[in-house]
Amino acid sequence: MQPESTDSIPEPIAQMPSAIELVGLSKRYGRNAVLDCLDLRVEKGELLVVLGDSGCGKSTLLKLISGIEKPLAGSIRIAGHEQTNIAPHQRDVAVVFQDGNGYEHLTVQRNLELNAKGSDSQQQISLWVDRLRLGSTRNRRLDQLSGGEAQRFAVARAMLSGKSIVLLDEPLTHLNQALREEIKHLIRTVHRESQKTFVYVTHDSDEAFYLATRIAVLADGRIQQVGDPRSVYLSPKSKTVALLLGQPSIDIFPMPFQGARLGSAKAHPMLECGVRSDQWSITRISLESPPEGASQPVGLAMADSVLEVRGAISECQWMGSHWLLEIQSSARIRIRCDARGNASMEHLLVRAEQFSRLGKPFGIVEATVPRSSIQTFGEAESGFA
Repeated sequence: MQPESTDSIPEPIAQMPSAIELVGLSKRYGRNAVLDCLDLRVEKGELLVVLGDSGCGKSTLLKLISGIEKPLAGSIRIAGHEQTNIAPHQRDVAVVFQDGNGYEHLTVQRNLELNAKGSDSQQQISLWVDRLRLGSTRNRRLDQLSGGEAQRFAVARAMLSGKSIVLLDEPLTHLNQALREEIKHLIRTVHRESQKTFVYVTHDSDEAFYLATRIAVLADGRIQQVGDPRSVYLSPKSKTVALLLGQPSIDIFPMPFQGARLGSAKAHPMLECGVRSDQWSITRISLESPPEGASQPVGLAMADSVLEVRGAISECQWMGSHWLLEIQSSARIRIRCDARGNASMEHLLVRAEQFSRLGKPFGIVEATVPRSSIQTFGEAESGFA
């Protein structure tokens, strides 16, 4: 039998370069190291959200990618080409800043004309003016625009630039809630329709989950974790990542660990556990009150398949769609409760809210959470024994 001819086997297809590739990127202001040997890839056409606390270096990261600032060390590649010494206007990058961008003494129309590229620029301007509902602003100066109009203009300006990469530096920061929702939806729609590569930085996890195809968590000068929103939320690699991600936020508290993988000879090793408020299930609420003048510490106990908690309600708040309870404890334990359809529980929670306004604990709550829903951090990564 003759061997199959290799003539019909295609040559390996070269892997397409990433839209952005950052390797060993570092930046320092004086003695303050903002970014420290940061690595990150952004793929073509995705909407990557960089999530991190205020002051962690998110805006600095965008300034380095766009060329507004230069790194202390490291490499910046766009579509496979080194950019570190390329001038900002020569990079295939447009930037949307927090306060918009453009010439404030000129009209919206004139600003867009100066930024638009191509022979059909007037047609493209009209297209984006209509799409972003800027028709009534065309003859107004930028300094006459409202916050929402300024942000819509900034998005239009970026889209007309002809650049394939759009960087967005916390564009919702100074907007009221209604405008935040409007512009957030607009950005997602524009990204989907344009198929450009977007990099969006924010400290708001709600924005990140709504917008992102992938999330990159930035802390301590480096990217701590990258992944699709669901996987990063459900499987944070560290306590830092877990605390940054998600509504409801995570509560972290110590619990004794009896597993085999300890790496130390502590008599009573402790494992840090993370539980989100919506993962608890209330099994009982009663009017039983703690003894007069006595504190009511929370009781935490590990059963076969669940973690149990018992304690008095120290805080009770109606959040519009659910109740949020805080259980009296040295650790912070919060429980999200939807009591709709349960009149007796609703009555108890109304009473608890009244008492919590007076700073008094009220009643006793018992609740459980499955072990499978508990995040663990610390020496033992294998979870509970």
